[in-house]
Amino acid sequence: MFKGHKKTRVTLLVLLIVLSGAGAYWAGMLALSRNPVLNFDVVEEGKLFRSGQPETGDLDRIRDKYGLETIFCLRGRERSAVKDWSQKNEVRVISIAMKADDPPTADQIGLFFDIMRGSTVDLVHYQPIITQSLGFSPTEPVRFEFPVLIHCEGGADRTGIMVALYRIAFQDWTLEQARWEMRRRFHLPHRHPAQLKFLEKIAPALHPAYGGKAGQEE
Repeated sequence: MFKGHKKTRVTLLVLLIVLSGAGAYWAGMLALSRNPVLNFDVVEEGKLFRSGQPETGDLDRIRDKYGLETIFCLRGRERSAVKDWSQKNEVRVISIAMKADDPPTADQIGLFFDIMRGSTVDLVHYQPIITQSLGFSPTEPVRFEFPVLIHCEGGADRTGIMVALYRIAFQDWTLEQARWEMRRRFHLPHRHPAQLKFLEKIAPALHPAYGGKAGQEE
């Protein structure tokens, strides 16, 4: 009996230490205006990064370490603090509204690919899907500078599918490579099954063509 109680107390003590450490980490990150679960990764050096919702401290770090010229938000609206930061640092922000459960539309993919081609983008065509624009006019052609940070809330589902499309169309990745990266970046197929099904359907049309017109048949 005594040994059992002692083991229980040790287990509880270890659990409390772990929880205290996790709490201290979260508190410290928030105090630095950083997202404790940013899910950040470099997709292509000097060109494209991915993450969950960044805080201003994250943006400072990313800009200082990698450079940052454009934020592509998939959540519909960027947070006020990020808007203020982008205006202060002359970083453009463009937002569209995607849903984790729904695959991207042809125009959403088309806008992303047009930005990543590095050519001048005809924004008039994409006006219906642009929900927010900072640092440029949404009715005039514009060339978005690199590097670009693409993000949603957690950086797993909406960001995951867009990056997977980019990998296949621009970097010659296989469907399996792109699918594996989505899972590695915390995409859970059983929660959002439509995304991987869409990727499997569209991959053959994307693979042969750099920045192909994905999803036009959808």
